[in-house]
Amino acid sequence: MNEEYEEAAHVRNQLGAFLRGVSRGTRIRALTSLPEVIAANPISPNVWEIVCIRYGRLVGSAVSRSNLTIAKTIESLQNTSEVLVSSDQILSHSTYEEVEKLLNFLDRENIRLVSIIGEWTLPIFGAPGAQFVLERQRNRDQGNANLWLSSAQRANN
Repeated sequence: MNEEYEEAAHVRNQLGAFLRGVSRGTRIRALTSLPEVIAANPISPNVWEIVCIRYGRLVGSAVSRSNLTIAKTIESLQNTSEVLVSSDQILSHSTYEEVEKLLNFLDRENIRLVSIIGEWTLPIFGAPGAQFVLERQRNRDQGNANLWLSSAQRANN
């Protein structure tokens, strides 16, 4: 039996690169297809940063300093933010870099989604899930290959 570990690792790395690319494209397409997302970030107990994202582009932001004025701040933000027209192109209004920064912002732990116009969906059994499984296996394989760890430590990885 041929033990071609190097070739298997190469194929695994190629699959990982493919899944990262598809996952990235899926997330970008999901955000750029939304007409509007309003999100709030708590800066301090009574101070909120509120952002307006349209078709994957940051079109406005505001700060609300009191819980009583948050609704008015959001309404004002929606009315004064840049208006964008829907397009069939994936990135008609922004760049990959901007969309990825916005996705990272929206993925923060304390972010509150205030409103979404449209449907923001990602497939459950799509590339992001497969990428997670593959990366977990890759990390486990690398941990098992670390000769500096004892056999007990490798077994726990």
